[in-house]
Amino acid sequence: MTTADAWTADELDNVRTTLRNTRLDLQLRTHNHPLPSPECGDVVDQADWASQVEFDALTFERDRMLLEQTEHVLDLLDRGLYGHCELCSTSIDKERLLAHPQATLCLTCAHASS
Repeated sequence: MTTADAWTADELDNVRTTLRNTRLDLQLRTHNHPLPSPECGDVVDQADWASQVEFDALTFERDRMLLEQTEHVLDLLDRGLYGHCELCSTSIDKERLLAHPQATLCLTCAHASS
């Protein structure tokens, strides 16, 4: 990471605040995750209900995984390891992290692992 790309304390505080807010939102969404009832008045038929249950389950799983990733990145921040690729240890582009603060892989490793 060049000096121009180095994180300032204020920038890291902003990232930490963003991640904490994201974590709180995800905690609320995963904790208060209702499943639709087949007796629910806005469900027209069993197929619609089943589709909604599947969609809700996928949404819940995505939110749960993002919550885990957010908590992991907050831990990296606390340990001073934020911004370094977990596979190759190179610096992750600051622009990538500003766009996706939960990223833990550089673009090269992210493309290679997908």
